[in-house]
Amino acid sequence: MKNQYEQHLNAAALEEMGVPVISSLKQKNMLSIEAWLNSKSRVAIDYKNNTQEIITNIVTKHT
Repeated sequence: MKNQYEQHLNAAALEEMGVPVISSLKQKNMLSIEAWLNSKSRVAIDYKNNTQEIITNIVTKHT
């Protein structure tokens, strides 16, 4: 989204992870988008499961 700072940060983070990033959804980028959608390559992300830690912190601070 044009001039949305958060979207620039999202794009930078994705780019660091190896995800192709384009500047706009204009017709000139459609081939790149189609190639990415048809690509078999995936970016593996291993998110830490810290749900219990978050819940414990919330309960501790609000009880």
